[in-house]
Amino acid sequence: MTMLQQAPGSAVLARILDDDYVSVPPSDRRRSEARLLQTNPWQGFEVELELFNGHYLGMRNCLVPGQAEQIVNLAYLDPHPAYHAGDLPVRLRRVLLATLVPLSLAAYLQSGSVPWVLLASGCLLVLAAMSATPGYWVLKTALGRVPVCRIRGGLLSSSAAAQFVGLVRERIEGAEIVLPRGSRRLAAELAEHRRMLNSGCLSRRDYDSARQRLLSRFRAGNAGLDDQLS
Repeated sequence: MTMLQQAPGSAVLARILDDDYVSVPPSDRRRSEARLLQTNPWQGFEVELELFNGHYLGMRNCLVPGQAEQIVNLAYLDPHPAYHAGDLPVRLRRVLLATLVPLSLAAYLQSGSVPWVLLASGCLLVLAAMSATPGYWVLKTALGRVPVCRIRGGLLSSSAAAQFVGLVRERIEGAEIVLPRGSRRLAAELAEHRRMLNSGCLSRRDYDSARQRLLSRFRAGNAGLDDQLS
């Protein structure tokens, strides 16, 4: 006979929220390991990412000093972040194609407008670079499948960003072992998503979506819950 298991209630989630599965180290016990400053002065964007205590990632908006830092426990994330190329290559190609015809015509006519066409092309390339979205990685929760962090490549710091992402991936792969197994894993997942909602890492819409996925996974695994959530 298969016994129907119930989803963890608020009392269980409260206990989980107080234990090491979702608790965040206090500032006096924080050990910084790596930092990445993401900045784009043209778009008014400056966010500092900090990896600390082995498997925690902090995100701080440098342009809003009073805003609370958002912290993600890497143990709950997917170790394979999705990369998006951004629209910079597309914008540059469009500018080059748009200036190719007038530049060719000016060169054919041997007119003195070639320098002006080159100057206009350079200005357009700079504007395209300033307004473009560079490539970025999206970190999602492993079971909830909702985004919690975006790591931008930047125009001049793509190498540093790629190295930081590689380090984060290593920590994610090694941190999953700290999580519980079976039905307690579900409670920990729900509690961590609740904590991220309360801290501002998740929107209400993303939280509800993740919660629905987690509970559906739980219901589908009544006969073999340990396999589903381990």
